[in-house]
Amino acid sequence: MGTFQLLLLAAGRMERGRQAANRLFTHRSLPTRSLPTSRKLAARSLRYLKAINCCYGGAMTAFFLSFLGVGLAMLAGREGVRVSRIAGAGASEGSLIAMVAVIAIAACALAALLAGEFAQLLSSHQQSWFVAAALVLAGLEVIFLDAPKAPSEPTRSLGAVGIVLFAGVLADASGLLIISLSIATGAPGLVAGGGALAVAGVLGAAAMAGPAWEKLPRLPMRWTIGIILLASALIIAFSPPEVLT
Repeated sequence: MGTFQLLLLAAGRMERGRQAANRLFTHRSLPTRSLPTSRKLAARSLRYLKAINCCYGGAMTAFFLSFLGVGLAMLAGREGVRVSRIAGAGASEGSLIAMVAVIAIAACALAALLAGEFAQLLSSHQQSWFVAAALVLAGLEVIFLDAPKAPSEPTRSLGAVGIVLFAGVLADASGLLIISLSIATGAPGLVAGGGALAVAGVLGAAAMAGPAWEKLPRLPMRWTIGIILLASALIIAFSPPEVLT
């Protein structure tokens, strides 16, 4: 069973739980202090998200969520390590940054286009759970999947590196987040824009840092960012779907 089929199955099974949680948070007679700690956090975060949405509109929410989620996933992910190793192998910094920018735009745009195919399979009540499931997978990937060991003879072909990076950005946690957020927010262009900016920023920084990028404390970063992504999944799972739009 593929990744997207697992997401669809999880979204369908958790729809009843989302409806129950939605009734819980919208019930005015229920005091906040009577809720469990995790639900208090979700309720408080929901109020913050609604305030941001009221001030800046749904466009700001879609762009911001995409930029933040994809940026965190890329910062602790494996693609930055690949780019830093290529830069350390002697690749031109300017050419590498230009290639990263093109890959970021192309991969995020394709992910947003793919979202249209999956949007028809989900009801409005399942979309927030789809995003939550994507965040869970992204968090687990960041925590448990580390970058492979450096090859003894790294390639200097930017074409080969570009293909690997394009497939990595599209198929890893970043692409999954862009697809799920595009479906949930209904603003694939803004989601793709936020994701492309995050991918280009992180990978561009890795290209400029070169071998120094691998000196970052990757293990604490992976656990910290993975826990943030998992906590975000919990918040979105217990929030009504309107908060994403």
